[in-house]
Amino acid sequence: MKYTFFKNKANIKKMNSPQSGFTLIELMVATTIFIIVMVVAVGSILSIVDANRKSQALNSVINNLNFAVESMTRDIRTGKDYSVSTTVVRNDTITFSNSAGQTVVYSIANQAGSESDFVIRKTPPGGVAQDFTSPEVKITSLGFTLTGAGSGDGQPKVLILIKGYAGIKQKIRSYFTIQTLVSQRLLDNS
Repeated sequence: MKYTFFKNKANIKKMNSPQSGFTLIELMVATTIFIIVMVVAVGSILSIVDANRKSQALNSVINNLNFAVESMTRDIRTGKDYSVSTTVVRNDTITFSNSAGQTVVYSIANQAGSESDFVIRKTPPGGVAQDFTSPEVKITSLGFTLTGAGSGDGQPKVLILIKGYAGIKQKIRSYFTIQTLVSQRLLDNS
């Protein structure tokens, strides 16, 4: 009994032919193309990670500053007897009496342990000054402009200007400028 796996001798010759696989050059070209595609893909992923970090830093800034500005404007709106002074930067401190007649101070101050990083600081009635913005938020400028504070010259208004940034690395920093105008709720009766 004779076993025949291949009926045709031409098929046997085709299978043993040296051209049935990939050459070394073809493998090198395919590997090079694969590496180039992977480098581009990894670069894109790293860009997405950086964008995500910047987005998180910006979200932190927005949440913290929203709280700080809303609280500051509420206190100023319900207060009276405003006084603006300069300590570190132009017109960077406001002192006023809140709705209960107690003195409140908002100012810019060096962040604890830093010479160049500033925070907004609030001194509540009869209390100790406390940082009002989080350490992730770096304030570069805080300004208050007071108009209409004299008797009979209209309703007092305070223009608040805050500049700063969030993010430790220069590459992922998010800079911001916030400006708002707050008018005193009580009319100037004098």
